[in-house]
Amino acid sequence: MSAQLTELAGGSVTMAGKLAALAGANQSRPGARDASSKRPARGDEWLTVEEVCDELKVSRRTFDRWRAQRTGPRSVRLGGAGPVRVRRSWLEAWLEETGQAWRDQR
Repeated sequence: MSAQLTELAGGSVTMAGKLAALAGANQSRPGARDASSKRPARGDEWLTVEEVCDELKVSRRTFDRWRAQRTGPRSVRLGGAGPVRVRRSWLEAWLEETGQAWRDQR
């Protein structure tokens, strides 16, 4: 890599040259990901448990039971002891997976 840096910078390596070389190396490396690929889509909002329950027309108790049994939509507790949240995409994926079976149980 240092040979690449020296070659790119024309013999003297500057900080800008190092950064440019590193940026180019990361993009050419197989399997390398851009940091933005980990970010959710812009419309993928965090929903509160209350919002999910209202949308599904179920009680909080039902949601808590699903969460305990791991049968409901994926959810996370933010910050370890913080509030439980569900991503819109997780809810939609769960609805697609469960499909008509979930609606028939209601």
